[in-house]
Amino acid sequence: MRKAVVRGAMAKAVTAGRSEVVQQATSAAGEMLRVRRDPSVAAARRVRSAQRRVSLWGAGAVVPAGALGVQFMSSAGAFASQEVLRTMLYVAILLVAVVGMVRAAADLRDRKKAVRALPPPQPTRTVVTTRIRPQLAELSRYSDGLRKLAGLTGLDPSSELARELRDDIITAADSAEKALRARAAELTDLEHAAVTAPADARPGLRVLADQLASEVTAGVAEYGNYVTAVSEIVVAGRTMRVDGNELADGADKLRWLAVGMRELAG
Repeated sequence: MRKAVVRGAMAKAVTAGRSEVVQQATSAAGEMLRVRRDPSVAAARRVRSAQRRVSLWGAGAVVPAGALGVQFMSSAGAFASQEVLRTMLYVAILLVAVVGMVRAAADLRDRKKAVRALPPPQPTRTVVTTRIRPQLAELSRYSDGLRKLAGLTGLDPSSELARELRDDIITAADSAEKALRARAAELTDLEHAAVTAPADARPGLRVLADQLASEVTAGVAEYGNYVTAVSEIVVAGRTMRVDGNELADGADKLRWLAVGMRELAG
């Protein structure tokens, strides 16, 4: 009877361990896909691609330009028919490369402008222990909602003031989110360490883990209050006919909320 109970407990432990591994692998794969689809990350990739094209076209222009210089120096102004044809080929290649480089540079400028128009990339969402996973999922929903709200301040979206205010809100919120996720990662490491720690060390590790779990839970709730306050200001600004002074007052409130979020990150 006792052996059967032990075997049943071991089977449950193995099943739970496998389930945790599967959940972690699924979460990691989902995070990789989310990061790849992040508009800011995708825009940054396009900028790097445009930079490579500028470099390639620049290198393509240097080669025929150098060949032309060498040919002029070696010919001393006298050109044979074969050299004339070679010169024309070099000039044609040089013109194509220059035109390509100019177009690539213009494309790079446009893509950098698109990056500036987007909010910063979202913080990385690492896999955490099951104990704190629901709170981190809620934090992710808050973060996604805040990024949408930050662009609805009532100001002209194309204005520099609107972009600065949006980035100020998101940067402050991202700092708080990173701090909360760092604590959740510490909690995950503690729980993993408690499994292999000596028996007399486990109670202390559990107390510390409970403290971190409480801090993360309270921090997520405070982050949610911040998002609620932002939404209330945004709704008030967009449902009423407001003048410039009232819009500026709403922007000032959002800035003060950003200051409060930075304190949460600290």
